Amino acid sequence: MKIVDNAKTPPPSASEKPGLNWFGSGDQRVAAIGECMIEITEREGAGLSYGFAGDTLNTAVYLAREFGDSGRRVDYVTALGDDDFSKQMLSLWAEEGVGTELVTVIPGELPGLYWVRTDSRGERSFFYWRKDTAAQKLMEAARAFGLAERLGHYHIIYLSGITLAILVKESRELLLAMLDLLKRSGVLIVFDSNYRPKLWESKQEAALWISRLAEIAHVATVSFDDEQAVFGDLSPKETVERLHKSGVMEVIVKNGSRPCVVSDTQVLLEAPLKNIVKQVDTTAAGDSFNAGYLSARMSGKGLQEAVENAQKLAARVVQFPGAVIPK
Repeated sequence: MKIVDNAKTPPPSASEKPGLNWFGSGDQRVAAIGECMIEITEREGAGLSYGFAGDTLNTAVYLAREFGDSGRRVDYVTALGDDDFSKQMLSLWAEEGVGTELVTVIPGELPGLYWVRTDSRGERSFFYWRKDTAAQKLMEAARAFGLAERLGHYHIIYLSGITLAILVKESRELLLAMLDLLKRSGVLIVFDSNYRPKLWESKQEAALWISRLAEIAHVATVSFDDEQAVFGDLSPKETVERLHKSGVMEVIVKNGSRPCVVSDTQVLLEAPLKNIVKQVDTTAAGDSFNAGYLSARMSGKGLQEAVENAQKLAARVVQFPGAVIPK
């Protein structure tokens, strides 16, 4: 891993963003906001299986496993129905150590569903049934009332571009306003752009909302493929520079099997993978990477150690089918 002077990207002033405090002033609590769906997995020669997954939920589960009995905790923020699948989700999250006190239950609504078809190389194709799901109604004013105050007691808020994409415009505005309020109160905002073209009306729409989220966030853990697709970045370093200019203080750019790039505005690190493993299923590779990184930073690890911890966790996850691997 080499260290490169990042002089082209000066750090934001104190008036623009407060210094990052990964340790918090009290309990280290993370709230992950998003959607969990029914996941049906199809693998060549292995038939079908089903479980429950969603990008931010995957990160929450792996965070809970990383935290163990350290005293740190993660809660999930979403909306579910009162159906059997939703009840099973809540039960499984509790078993994983993911808190459910911020889950809104909407009678009569249902969770979304997606189908993952995985080929012999571990590459995936996705098919979604997520129109008019319970999670899309999370930020409706009547149900969102009081959520900002409750989230103000958390140290870190984690979400993704998918969290934004599933919401209607009015709900996106409510969510961003809430995040801005939380940021001003000292809560760290962390996001992954996680671009899914089918969830947006256009690339331009995605770029607009993801950019607005970046202007609020302190930390971005993104994938270069996504950033290149939406913003046309030519290299991970260009992604780093653009996000720093938006005000993001710590940027992590995942790049598949190529070196990961991370910068805190003072230094920029390039971290190649130390071990190449056989990929069975790349579902949740990025989500688990994010969990490994956040957990390491919250426990006091530096940039290099945090990236290495993230890479190790992601390498384990891609050796199993499905988003959430066996404990």
